[in-house]
Amino acid sequence: MKLKVRFAAVLALGLLAAGLVSAAPASGAPAPAAAPATISREIYLTGSTPVTGTVMVPASGPRRIYLAAATYAWHVTIDGVGRARNVSLRAGWYNWRCYLTGNGTVYPNYNYRGNCLLDPDAAGQANAWLPASGAINWAVPTGWHTWKSDLYML
Repeated sequence: MKLKVRFAAVLALGLLAAGLVSAAPASGAPAPAAAPATISREIYLTGSTPVTGTVMVPASGPRRIYLAAATYAWHVTIDGVGRARNVSLRAGWYNWRCYLTGNGTVYPNYNYRGNCLLDPDAAGQANAWLPASGAINWAVPTGWHTWKSDLYML
């Protein structure tokens, strides 16, 4: 009897390892969605003095990220206000960074503009920009702000 139980356990482990059976319980519930990839920065911005410099997120350099071939929802926001687009990407390594530049005006006018870049390592593959062209304009008052970009696989 012990031999049969041991054989059944070894067989079950072998089938699990081979991917022929699943240890997950059967249910009609969908699998949970993958968590988004995010870059973010808490940043102090001035709205009362004209600014013309550029800051980046991540501040230390681009985030290097491997992305599977898929379509992604891509967002960039300051305090929840920003832009989004869907982008189809090939599998591979990307350098991801966002840029924010003061445009020389003061709040309540649009005083900052920005965009984000996914720069692929693969030769001959085009960069992806958010927005696809131009820049996003923000009217930002003086204070601390949350600036972030997310990628969600669709």
